[in-house]
Amino acid sequence: MKKISLLLILSLGFKVTLLTGQIPFFQQYHPLNKNQPVEVNALLQDSKGFVWFGTNKGVFRFDGIQYKRYADSDSLVNSHVTALAEDSLGRIWVGHQDGQLSYLENGKFHIFETREGLAVAPVSDILFDRKGNMWFSTKNDGLYYYLNDRLYRLDQEEGLPDLFIYDLFEDARGNVWAGTDGGVAICTLNDDRKVNITVLDSDDGLPDIIIKKIEQLHGDTLSLATEDEGILNYNINTRELRPLLNSPWPYGSISDFVVKENQIWISTPSKGLVVYDRRTNHLKLFNESSGLSLLSVNTLMMDSEGNVWSGSKTGLSRTSGDAVEHIESLDPAKDINILALAVDREDRIWFSTSEGLFMRTHHHNGTAIVTEKLQGTSFRNSTIISLYADDQGYIWAGLYGNGLLKVHPETNQIKHFNKELRNGNILGITGKGNIVWVATLGGSTSIHYDQGKYSITNYSSQDGLSSDFIYQVFIDSQGRTWFGTDGKGVTMLDEKGFHRYEEGLESKVVYSLSEDVNKNIWVTSQDNGVYHFDGVKFIAEPELRLRDNSIQSLIADVQGNLIAVHNFGIDVFDINRKKMRYWGEETGIRDKFPNLNAISKDKYGQVFIGTSKGIIKFSLNNDHALSIPKPTIDLVSIYDEAVDISKPLTLSYNENNVTVHYLGFWYQNSENLNYLYKLENYDLEWISTRNQEVTYSRLPPGDYVFKVKVSDTEDFTHAHESEITFSISPPFWRTGTFYFFIIGLVVVSGYSLMKFRERKLVEDKLVLEARVEERTKEIQQKTEEIQAQNEEIMAQAEEIQGINENLEMLVKQRTAELEKKNRALEEYAFINAHKLRSPVASILGLLNLLAKIDQKDDTKVIREHLQQSADKLDAVVRSITKAIEKADNKYS
Repeated sequence: MKKISLLLILSLGFKVTLLTGQIPFFQQYHPLNKNQPVEVNALLQDSKGFVWFGTNKGVFRFDGIQYKRYADSDSLVNSHVTALAEDSLGRIWVGHQDGQLSYLENGKFHIFETREGLAVAPVSDILFDRKGNMWFSTKNDGLYYYLNDRLYRLDQEEGLPDLFIYDLFEDARGNVWAGTDGGVAICTLNDDRKVNITVLDSDDGLPDIIIKKIEQLHGDTLSLATEDEGILNYNINTRELRPLLNSPWPYGSISDFVVKENQIWISTPSKGLVVYDRRTNHLKLFNESSGLSLLSVNTLMMDSEGNVWSGSKTGLSRTSGDAVEHIESLDPAKDINILALAVDREDRIWFSTSEGLFMRTHHHNGTAIVTEKLQGTSFRNSTIISLYADDQGYIWAGLYGNGLLKVHPETNQIKHFNKELRNGNILGITGKGNIVWVATLGGSTSIHYDQGKYSITNYSSQDGLSSDFIYQVFIDSQGRTWFGTDGKGVTMLDEKGFHRYEEGLESKVVYSLSEDVNKNIWVTSQDNGVYHFDGVKFIAEPELRLRDNSIQSLIADVQGNLIAVHNFGIDVFDINRKKMRYWGEETGIRDKFPNLNAISKDKYGQVFIGTSKGIIKFSLNNDHALSIPKPTIDLVSIYDEAVDISKPLTLSYNENNVTVHYLGFWYQNSENLNYLYKLENYDLEWISTRNQEVTYSRLPPGDYVFKVKVSDTEDFTHAHESEITFSISPPFWRTGTFYFFIIGLVVVSGYSLMKFRERKLVEDKLVLEARVEERTKEIQQKTEEIQAQNEEIMAQAEEIQGINENLEMLVKQRTAELEKKNRALEEYAFINAHKLRSPVASILGLLNLLAKIDQKDDTKVIREHLQQSADKLDAVVRSITKAIEKADNKYS
């Protein structure tokens, strides 16, 4: 194996400093349980945000809170997983120890089968190129690619340098790079489905041809991880090859690495995690963290938030990076309650505890040494409550009640100031050039020093300060000196004298002052947060939303961030973008309470904070991405039955009990997320919740858009939003189609009826015409008959008329005769009646007389018979008379 000479390495002229003893917080995860470890072989974050990890006990999907496991007892073909990938359709592909492949679709894993068969060795990596073709590599069975439903295998006959392949990478030109035990195979897929292979090996300058990982560093420069020589940077255009370090790689084999802005995080199975900072050229080694072993790391992954995940033989861990690092090992200091600290120009950390003053030094061999200072002096046990490192390297220590010390960092020579000062309680120290300012309980003092000579000036309320109780002094970029007071706001000293500012400050107790990159002055007010100076007064920044308004320290970094430290952690406000970021328990800041103004910044812009439990190093040099939680809609169910949301969702009218399950991807602090959701066309306002599920019952038919936002705070101003559209169809009798059908049916029916009526009318008309014609004929015939009859009748009428006239004449004649006879008869009857009446009356009169005479029986009989006969005759006469009278009346 070809080696690069040590002389060449040294000629690069880089200085490397190995730092240990300060470690970021690593969150450990236990997908099964703490007593059942899993070996993590592959890591993947899919397009939705889920983190997948392939283990020797199946595949796990993780959302930050819950795990979903797939094993061979479910649908997985083999539980020993060695590779993971996602295709353009969102399917998760799994490579197995036995060479098989499977893919997840619609919640179930399916075996990938081809006519040509599959590999017979463990799958090491899976890659989908920009054209959608699948490539997968194996450990000792070559390289495969799947094109147009056919599987092709590449081995040494096609030019592959070795069958043992670790990693696949696609460059900007579409070439697939394979890291093998024999160098790099650069594969170019031609239009004829054939692959041309170019080999990069020792003949091209590789000092180690075992290539474990390939990743893009920047532009056309790729980083190649080797077995023994660390990382090599290769320029595709110039073919220039350079080692990452200017010295031999001391950490052995590399299993994986990721690039995080200016850093490269490297996993070494034997040493742990190595972090190389390209900006400062420093290395840091992490091999354990709070009981977590970082040895035997198999794979690394950086997610969309900038978190670095590491999978090892014993499990899974995550860190948000080295933005927050913890320094807790401070031996010989037993008390790790840091009262004050400062970082000098040699990057040494000076800190004080109840035990005195200490200095922490990082050495090139990776060790960190803490040295107790002021030993053998009368100040060894003095309580130091403020520290400052000046531009010349001296350390200024403020004592509680005993003045000020100027300490030489190497010789420990001390210059003590006490009587020269108005007050010996030094709460704060600052300076610029060869001027030092101190804040005391009796005003403020400036010390001008030059070649051992000191000029001291004391200031009090009588000289223009608004208060003698000064918490902090700050010198801005314009040379103005600012004083934070207890109860009197802020005082500023410039060439014109002292100026007092209280307006706008709700509390006049000011603890800290700072200046941002835009030259704005910021202050912290007791229990009232942060304000900035507008030239006349102090005003609150509405976009600056703090988790705690009791700020202990305030400082601005070179990236344009304002850093506020309080008991809940660290709040960072991006001055230019007006956005907040937060660090807290998720980065290991638990029960670490910062002390007042125990804060300092080194020449790289890294901030060091003194807390009740050690030192926190905070830096955004390698964490510029302003990531915020990302929402996703994971599941939609209808009456507790999950539905496929990958396709347009149209529900029937009776599928109106809809449950939406949503997630917020924020692995830094997944359990403390806030949500806003709204169902458009149903909810009138956004609804706030911490739940991850909402159910809508008996939704009416219509079109709906469910939207959800997520935030790690109660501020949703810049929150991401996810949505899903679905519709509920009305019942068929309330659909437009049905209405159209009914209208159409009515129209057609009406039209048909109209046509039918028309046809019926035509038919009826024809029938009627026929009938009319027939009837007309009948009428004509009848008319003719009637006419004939009429003529006949007329003739008969004429004949009848003649007969009638004859009859009338006869009747008249007969009537005249009858009248004559009747008159004669009447006369006869009258005469007879009157003639008979008189004798009848006489007979009746005689009979009455006889009745009055006594008579014999025989005479009585005779008389009675005569009487009866006379009565009968009288009745006849009377009837004749009545008949005559009636006849007279009738014919009169």
